[in-house]
Amino acid sequence: MSRPIKKSERGAVLLTTLLVMTLMAAIAVEMLDDVRFGVRRTANIQAAAQADAYAQAAQDFAKTYLEAQLATAEPAQLTQFLKTRPTAVLPFEGGTMMLTLSDRGSCISLGAIENASGRRQFRRLLLALGSDPQVAANLTSAVADWVDADSQALPGGAEDYAYLAEEPPYRTANTAMLSITELRAVSGMDEPLYQKLRPFICARDAGETRVNVNGLLPAQAPVLAAMLGDNALPAARMALDTPGAAYTAQTFAESPAMQGVTLNDADINALRYETNLIGIDARIVYQNIQRVVTMEFEISNRRAAQLSRRYGDENRYVPAPVLNSGNPETPR
Repeated sequence: MSRPIKKSERGAVLLTTLLVMTLMAAIAVEMLDDVRFGVRRTANIQAAAQADAYAQAAQDFAKTYLEAQLATAEPAQLTQFLKTRPTAVLPFEGGTMMLTLSDRGSCISLGAIENASGRRQFRRLLLALGSDPQVAANLTSAVADWVDADSQALPGGAEDYAYLAEEPPYRTANTAMLSITELRAVSGMDEPLYQKLRPFICARDAGETRVNVNGLLPAQAPVLAAMLGDNALPAARMALDTPGAAYTAQTFAESPAMQGVTLNDADINALRYETNLIGIDARIVYQNIQRVVTMEFEISNRRAAQLSRRYGDENRYVPAPVLNSGNPETPR
C-alpha cells in the first residue's frame, strides 16, 4: 500500500513530474528532427540519382539530336547555324534539360602543347590577349613542362622542384590535361589570366588544334591570330569582320586580310573551312539538383562520334567577350 504524499513533498513531486515531461518532450523533438532530416536526405539522394539519370539520357539524346541536324544541313548551313549557339529546351516532369550547341573548332587545344606547333599557338594566343612577351614565353614553357614526361625544365618553365616548394606541395601531372581547370595549378598562372584565356582554350587528349575559320565569330579573332603569327591580330579581326565571308583555303589565303601576313609563320594546315567538331553543353535541372555535362563530337560523313564527356560548370563552353580593337584587354 502506497504511502500518502505529505503536504510538504507535493512541490518536489510536481517539479520532478515537470522535469520528466520536459526531458521527454526534448527527446521527442530530437527524434522528430532526426526523422525529418532522414526524410529530406533520402529525398535529396533520390533527386540526385534521378538528375544523374537525366544527365546520362542527355548524352544519348545529344548524339541523336545532333545526327538529326546533320542529316539535313549542308556544311555551310551547319557552320552558320552553330554560330548562333542554338539552344534546345526540353521540359520534363520536375525539371528541364537545356542543350546548347557550339562549333568547337574555335579553341586552342592544350592537348597539342607537347609539340612545337602547340606551344607556338598557345604563346601567340597569350600575346593576342595582351600578355607581355616574356610572360607569354615563360607560361608556355611552364604549361609544356606540366604535361611532358621528363623532369627537365624548359627555359622559363617549371618542373617538380618548383611545385614541391609550394604549400601544400604537389607535382606536375606529366600527362595531357584532362580539363582546362588544370591550368590554375601551373606556375605563373593567376585567376584573372585564367578567366581571360578560358573562352579560347579547350582540353583534348591528343592531336593538333583544328580551327574552323568560317565558324569563328569576330570576338574569337585571338584564336585565328594564334594560328597565323605573333602580330596577326589585326589581320584576324579583318578576316572575321568581313560580312558574309565563306572562305576556302584558296580564298582565305588570297583575301585582303591575309595580304600582310607571312604565311610561312602560320599553321595553315591546322585551319579548316567547315565544321568537324561540335560541342554540346547539357544543363539538367531537376527539383533542387543541377547537373552540367559538356560533350564534344567529331563529325564525319554526317555521323557524330563522341570524343569526350566532362562534368561540371567549369568545363562548359564560355563565349568569348567582344574585344576593343585598340586594346585586346578591354571589353567593348
